[in-house]
Amino acid sequence: MTLRKKTIFIIGVIGISLLVILSGISYVIVLDSFTKIEENSVKKQLQLTRRLIDNDLANMSKTLGDWAQWTATYDFMAGTYSDYIAENLMDSTFVTLKLHLILFLDINGTLVLGKAVDIDKGEEVPLSEHLKKVLNPENPLLRHASKTSIKTGILNLPEGPLLVVAHQILTSEGEGPALGTLIMGRYLNTEEIERLAQLTNLLLTIWQVNTAPFPPDVQTAFDRLSQDIPAAIHVSPLSSEIIAGYVLLKDIYDQPAIIIKASILREISMQGRLSVLYFIGSLFLASVILGATSIFLIEKAVLSPLTRLSNGIENIRKSSTISVLIDLPGQDELANLAQEINAMLTALKHSQNELEEREQRYRRLIENSPLGIFSVDLQGRIIDINAMLAAIFGAPSGEAVQGLNVLTSSDFVQAGIAEDFTQCLSSGKILIAEERFYISSWGKQADLLYYLTPTYTIDGVISGAQAIVEDITERKWAEKSLRETEAEQRSLFKNLFNGLAYHKIILDERGQPCDYIFLEINEAYEQLFGLGKEVIGKRVTEVFLNITDIEPDLIQIFGEVALTGEERRFEFYFAPFETWYAVAAYSPEKGYFIALYEDITERKLAEETLRQINEQLEQRVEARTIELQQANKALQELLETLNQTQEQLIQSEKMAALGGLVAGMAHEINTPLGVAITAASYLERQTQDIEQLYYQNTMKRSDWEQYLGTSKESTKMLMYNLQNIANQVRGFKQVSVQEIKDQKKFFSLKNHIETILLGLKPTFQKTAQSIRVNVNCPDDLILESYPIAFSQILTNFIMNSLIHGFENRSYGEIVVGVQKNTDMVQIVYHDNGKGMTEEERLHIFEPFYTTKRTQGGMGLGLHIVFNLVTQLLQGQIRCESEFGNGTTFTIQLPE
Repeated sequence: MTLRKKTIFIIGVIGISLLVILSGISYVIVLDSFTKIEENSVKKQLQLTRRLIDNDLANMSKTLGDWAQWTATYDFMAGTYSDYIAENLMDSTFVTLKLHLILFLDINGTLVLGKAVDIDKGEEVPLSEHLKKVLNPENPLLRHASKTSIKTGILNLPEGPLLVVAHQILTSEGEGPALGTLIMGRYLNTEEIERLAQLTNLLLTIWQVNTAPFPPDVQTAFDRLSQDIPAAIHVSPLSSEIIAGYVLLKDIYDQPAIIIKASILREISMQGRLSVLYFIGSLFLASVILGATSIFLIEKAVLSPLTRLSNGIENIRKSSTISVLIDLPGQDELANLAQEINAMLTALKHSQNELEEREQRYRRLIENSPLGIFSVDLQGRIIDINAMLAAIFGAPSGEAVQGLNVLTSSDFVQAGIAEDFTQCLSSGKILIAEERFYISSWGKQADLLYYLTPTYTIDGVISGAQAIVEDITERKWAEKSLRETEAEQRSLFKNLFNGLAYHKIILDERGQPCDYIFLEINEAYEQLFGLGKEVIGKRVTEVFLNITDIEPDLIQIFGEVALTGEERRFEFYFAPFETWYAVAAYSPEKGYFIALYEDITERKLAEETLRQINEQLEQRVEARTIELQQANKALQELLETLNQTQEQLIQSEKMAALGGLVAGMAHEINTPLGVAITAASYLERQTQDIEQLYYQNTMKRSDWEQYLGTSKESTKMLMYNLQNIANQVRGFKQVSVQEIKDQKKFFSLKNHIETILLGLKPTFQKTAQSIRVNVNCPDDLILESYPIAFSQILTNFIMNSLIHGFENRSYGEIVVGVQKNTDMVQIVYHDNGKGMTEEERLHIFEPFYTTKRTQGGMGLGLHIVFNLVTQLLQGQIRCESEFGNGTTFTIQLPE
């Protein structure tokens, strides 16, 4: 036999044998592997479906915890929050929370309130009667081992399987006693099943155990699952094209509840069979080609390309990368194989890039999360963390945190975190931990709230856990501050001396106030009216039957306050108690009002007593007036004699007074002149500043407008003070009071005082003190007098306060008060300066008396004021002062 024949024979035998062997291996091993992969895929999808249902229960539990452990719910169950249903149990609330029903049961298991809503239509529907029957005191949903326990599970109802969660009703602080149980439910209806099917890409069907008989395949799966371990999954091919998986879920009584069936096309098995056929065909074709080809062709067409292919694969292995491709031109199988390998390598490279991009996106999401996130293995070693976790722990770096062990590190053990991780890893359940106070290895102290989720391998075995950590330290501090503020407000409400009541107004069909309800009262109110807390929730017409007989109409007044928001104050007499009350009412929000009551009976009695005393005094005054008229006649005769004597004394003092006036001329002119110079200097500086801005080309419109305002004000000051100087010069030219009287005219006293103060504004700005001047003068007070004299008087008073009263002080206050009586005008000037000694006060009006002579004082200012008041204005002036308590000048002038 020739070598060719031997080669052909050997190649034929080898080819046929290889074809038979590989075909058998392909069918036995490859297809079996594809079948297992297919079954594992079905199991994973069903596990995903089960986790989605568990996640729904976890989300419902979180929502339930917020509602059940809420003071508003607690108050509603206690019967003290009547608006709870209207404010919280709207149909839209069920739609938003994706809940079909919410039930409130008391501690005896009696249904207090139940509401069901069709969340697809957004409208209320009747509550299931079957559900009411199963909610008895022995129901597991109503038995709680602790305040924080949450019952979750499934209830089988004729309407369909119902996901339910239950929690005891407590206050927001988790305190009791519990007032009952809050239950929330969501039906696993058609829409819910469709949602799960979309999330898992499965064809899902659910059978309730109590709706047997089942289809044969479902019955078989039920029999197998009923005898298997909890949460097991049964997979069974239905045909060569469809495979189905089944999982059995138990209800709250730990009894079989529902069977979930997931049907999937057997694309993997079909692809496996097709791949085997392709593989066998390729082998057969290769065998034919090998058998028909000569040794030369084997050498040239097979051995050489095989060598190049081997070398290319070897290069890929050595480079440790899939970016290197095989260079093998040609159209044969080896070339095609090389191209397929290159295509596979390209696909792998593309998949690797996509995987890296997804990993980067996931890593960015984790790193940028405002919550701390980390994962641990079964031994408690921290594997991955984000930057926020290191910040929460106060760690210098993420590597430092990864050196910790959540099961053995002392800081985790002391905080109770290790115990929570142990429970999560051992039970495989999602754990929402209570608040934990944690002191890290780096000394960082924080209140933590975290959620633990077990992680699984591809085979469904627990491989570790993931944790999401929130630092709630600041939130707890804010909640504590809010509670303290609320406690302070309640203490203020309780300890208020006046009676306080909070009411809601009631309107009739015309929208008019017809009654109001007691919402809250304090102890002072109870004592004023002899009532107790039992009136809360009642109408005022039920408490006070004759309330409509009281004047004024309290319902009408309080109704206006509640509807308009306008505050009202009034007094009324309450005949049943023989008591007078002063009332202040205001509205915190429309439809509500708060009323403060004060017992003013004693004040009213005192006023009546005072009125009677006044009547008696008037009678006595009338009798005394007759006696005084008789004595006045005798005094009038004596006064005429005294006037003659006084005229002689005045004539002798005129020459001395004239000398004092001339000497005071310099003193009087100096003050307005100094003010005018100050205003001119200030205007000059402002002009230089605006000129500089102009030449620098930086002047803005606001700078120019400010300069115009300053110029106008400074010019007004200059004109006023220069005119004042001119008037004073003319005044000093007068040789007698008679000549000054020629300047008498009508003027507004308040406007004149404000003009004087405006003229002294630069003087105030030059002082080191902060001066505040208050003027209390009637707007309509018109005098026929001498305005120049008033200017001199007020200017001397103010300059005296600045120089003497506010010396060595940083702040001063001046008050100018004017009152008009029947036949006279009284002007009171007061400063809160250092005041005077008694000796200084006695000599204050004497000419040339001063305490500042070494500093240029002449002692003529108040002497001139005294002459102007007593001679020109025909009035009286007196000074009251005490060292350390300021000074007061009181001037009384005839109208």
